[in-house]
Amino acid sequence: MENRRKPAPRAATLDINCDCKEYVLDYLREAFPIHLMEAIEGEDGAVTLVPVMVDGKPAVSREAVERRQFLITRMACLPAVPGVLDAVLSAFGTDAVAEITGRSRRVVERDGRRVVERRGASAARAETDAFMSGRKRVLVFSDAGGTGRSYHADLSAANQQRRVHYLVEPGWRADAAIQGLGRSHRTHQASAPLFRPVTTDIQGEKRFTSTIARRLDSLGALTRGERRTAGAGLFRAEDNLESPWARRALLVFYGALAFGELSSMTLETFMTKTGLKLLDADGGLKPSDDLPPIHTFLNRLLALRISDQNALFEDFDRILAGILERAAASGDLDRGLEDIEAEELEVLAEETIRTDVVTGAETALVTFLLKVRRDLLGSEEALDRAGEVAHQLVVNEKSRRAAIAELGLTTATEEDRLVPAVRLLRPDGRQTMPEKTFEESAWKPAEPADWRRIWDEEVAATDPWRTRELTLATGLLLPIWGRLPARGCSVRRVRAPDGRRWLGRVLDEVQVGSLKASLGLTDVSAAWADGAKTAATLLDRSVQLSLEGGLWLKRARVMDRWRIEVVGGRTDRDALVALGCFVEIIAFTPRVFVPIDRPKVLEAVLRCHPVQTVLDGVAA
Repeated sequence: MENRRKPAPRAATLDINCDCKEYVLDYLREAFPIHLMEAIEGEDGAVTLVPVMVDGKPAVSREAVERRQFLITRMACLPAVPGVLDAVLSAFGTDAVAEITGRSRRVVERDGRRVVERRGASAARAETDAFMSGRKRVLVFSDAGGTGRSYHADLSAANQQRRVHYLVEPGWRADAAIQGLGRSHRTHQASAPLFRPVTTDIQGEKRFTSTIARRLDSLGALTRGERRTAGAGLFRAEDNLESPWARRALLVFYGALAFGELSSMTLETFMTKTGLKLLDADGGLKPSDDLPPIHTFLNRLLALRISDQNALFEDFDRILAGILERAAASGDLDRGLEDIEAEELEVLAEETIRTDVVTGAETALVTFLLKVRRDLLGSEEALDRAGEVAHQLVVNEKSRRAAIAELGLTTATEEDRLVPAVRLLRPDGRQTMPEKTFEESAWKPAEPADWRRIWDEEVAATDPWRTRELTLATGLLLPIWGRLPARGCSVRRVRAPDGRRWLGRVLDEVQVGSLKASLGLTDVSAAWADGAKTAATLLDRSVQLSLEGGLWLKRARVMDRWRIEVVGGRTDRDALVALGCFVEIIAFTPRVFVPIDRPKVLEAVLRCHPVQTVLDGVAA
């Protein structure tokens, strides 16, 4: 008898539940309001909803029951939304995707049919070999299936192409995220991978990526002493919504809501939708300590509609970006350890300021003369960057330099108030200023041809190398850490062309003088004897000088201009006026100021009242 192959039986319909729809349906069935309510107005005019009772039981609304049933039926008929793993398998096929997970069964498509495929214990090993040998070009692995294996571009593997590692659904555990990232980034590899976190356009998802960013920073600081190592460069300062900068941005956000300065939502609507109370009993904004914290704010936003989430996050992101930009320009933003690759390096001075009596370890101040490459922006690239925002081509009438003014921005003042701002994009940097300051400046609109010519001429005339001095406090820093500036903590690793390296805290001239004075190496008053130099430092920085006699020297803004004020000089007012100071009545209070254009007056004040201590500040 001829052996004939029987035709394959017709595939049966798969009855597999691949979603969590039953939980949503149970929630609708139990939580959907179906009881009939009656509105009763009280004596004070407040309307209260109370259930209608029939025979001692709440009456049921037939219309509400019909709506509930319609919604349950509609949701039950919706198709299942595939997960990320199934979507990747469906898009590329099992012949191209190596799946290393803990699944023993999976639904796959074969010959136009969806069938259940069983996977044995050796499937993970076979899939790993297929990817590392190049037979399969896509790899998907999870925590359950990725333990104990490596997927990097090993020099001994056939597949040495550069990996592009997409981080999808990272979860809440930062250590697990680091372990997963380490599977594709290891030693003895042909190239390092590209890490790309995957998020959707739902802004509320930042709540979860922010938690991962914060925990990666904390874990890196504890295990490596270097936040950059733990974060692997995946996250920026803007991604950590639980940082001190984000908390300050939230206070600015609350203030902007109270003053009606946000376009996304009014204060009343915000409090109604989120349930957060921002006003006190008198109708004013609560003190900052009593306002809802950042994690409460983020959790409440998750319950809003997608459009409301995106609108509120857009305003919040704009405020946070402005605060971070100001902090970065002032050097106050701690970005962790950063490398400085110098083309040329010269050690100008090296001074040992402390030697440990037990170990003999030294703390030194090293001043370098560095030559680094300057990142210059061409006119075409500058126009491409500004093409996505409203901008204006401007030229400074005094300096004859070109810039792109990005319009429609906001920034926060030192009083944490939102003001319209303009960002000037220049060939070698950018600067954000209030819109009022920009309008009063010498920046004026220019024709595109003239603007391009001036921009290109400036780029051509600019030296592609930048030479600057840099002072590092290096060596044993822990015993003197409390004497270093509390703000502006910038850690740099300087690398010379010959392989030498220095790691330490960056200090400017003012901070170096303050550190030496605190260690008793120099006289603090001698460092501030030059009147012109002291005046420039006080005006450009938030430094405050404590003088003998209970006086303080600091900068103060009066009529939108910085002045040098002598605080506590009321009792010695006549003597200060005799030295050249002047008195002005502001808000019915006499205040003493030092003339900015007369450095000799400042020198006379410092001779009569020598400097005792210096409060560290950050460049404004």
